[in-house]
Amino acid sequence: MGVFDPPGTTYIPGLRENLYGRFTVNLGVYVPEVGGALGHEAKPTVHDYDCCIRTRLGRGAEKELWWEISGGEAVIADITERLLNEAFSLFRRFESRDQILNEFLSETDNTPIMAVPRIVCAIILLNRGEREEAGRLLSAQARDHARPGHRSYVVGLAKRLGIEITP
Repeated sequence: MGVFDPPGTTYIPGLRENLYGRFTVNLGVYVPEVGGALGHEAKPTVHDYDCCIRTRLGRGAEKELWWEISGGEAVIADITERLLNEAFSLFRRFESRDQILNEFLSETDNTPIMAVPRIVCAIILLNRGEREEAGRLLSAQARDHARPGHRSYVVGLAKRLGIEITP
């Protein structure tokens, strides 16, 4: 849902839009062992921000899609079509851990639909018993990223996962 901005907010088309009375549809693929390791334990309702694969319905559109709440039948038809064509294909694309690993194992940086793919893949591999490969990915992640605090975060995560790494 779009937020209700305080009175006096300046809107600039293309930069800061007024989204009040509009909504968008977020999509996500939740992998329990990844969520658990990253502090996003599964609850009865899993939110997109707890998912390791995240996108938004219509993301390939020229402009981010936000629908009017009062859009009626046309909005329902558009969202239904997009769910059938985009959402379900995304879910089929990542319905197994093998598919996730096949797509992201060689990624070294964030992608449009996954942040820190080496960490996600390392956790999946660790849960399969592939400790050495998981450690290699976490070491590479710690070594290759210069963002302040990221290296120590990865080292701490590896330690919590029971893996010693050398960044």
